[in-house]
Amino acid sequence: MGLLGVTISAMTSKMLWGRAAARCSICRIQLVLDETETDNPALVGEMAHMIAESDDGPRGKSPMARQERDCYDNLLLLCRNHHGEIDRQPETWPVEHLKQIKSAHETWVSGSLTEFDKEKESDDETYAGYIDEWSKRCRLERWTEWSSSLLSFGQPNLDCEIYKDLTDLPSWIMKRAWPARYRELEVAMYNFARVLNDLNLVFNRHAKKRHDDDDELWTEKFYKINEWNPERYHNLSRQYDYHVDLVQDLVLELTRAGNLICDKFRANILPSYRLSEGRLSVRSGPDEHLRWKEIVVEYDKDERIAEFPYPGLEVFLTDRESRDMFFGKGLAPS
Repeated sequence: MGLLGVTISAMTSKMLWGRAAARCSICRIQLVLDETETDNPALVGEMAHMIAESDDGPRGKSPMARQERDCYDNLLLLCRNHHGEIDRQPETWPVEHLKQIKSAHETWVSGSLTEFDKEKESDDETYAGYIDEWSKRCRLERWTEWSSSLLSFGQPNLDCEIYKDLTDLPSWIMKRAWPARYRELEVAMYNFARVLNDLNLVFNRHAKKRHDDDDELWTEKFYKINEWNPERYHNLSRQYDYHVDLVQDLVLELTRAGNLICDKFRANILPSYRLSEGRLSVRSGPDEHLRWKEIVVEYDKDERIAEFPYPGLEVFLTDRESRDMFFGKGLAPS
């Protein structure tokens, strides 16, 4: 029980690892293995539940609500040996004893370890809190699901509630009081905001509800005209296809921007962030063979070292075909 899992927030994870100085709360051994010539640094610690995640787990009989059991106050950082020991012998390691151990360890860290930087830990927790809120606002756990509605059936659509959150998100990002400790993470967040702002603007040009009480916005098929005018119909059809391709390319770009944020957060603050879930992916289709395709899109090495990988909409129109995947290219047809 209690391995680093998807239900424990980034903020909680950072607080637990940071305030414990990445050491086991019982034996105080280091829980981060240094990198070698062939391997990256490795985490060998585990976040253990004092009261188990479920009632039938170790020390699980408790009135504590399920959603509260992944909170900071119910977790402590342990090595694998001690995590196994407290769960195999719950009567020897009751909840109150574990709370005392956690408190004593954190007091020791803050008072005895010269390398413990309280200001850095505070900044890291601020970043982690922002990442949790960003994740919530952009529906990170449902990314493939909601993004596929913009990439499917040749008619991008989006749930109205999700659309509102995405519309508000760029402004929310720009208004954060960033600690200015990790510039590359902050730039990655600004890059995401730039892409999302343009996606919102482009999608909104032809997004409408089918009915007043509809809870989805659909791209209007504006090429459907009430007149016999083949030339106009053809021109509008080309414009519609171009618009759909641009919406879809901006969805791909937003996915790249989201993956970049996760990479920068892992590199600077929490190496374990979303490792179990993996990278953000998108699903498009169906193609002419009625098949769906799920892929991961990311910035390449050169794009990642640019100050802002997303160059803005005007440049992106002609630059997008250099990406790892794209639907359209060039300027809009006249």
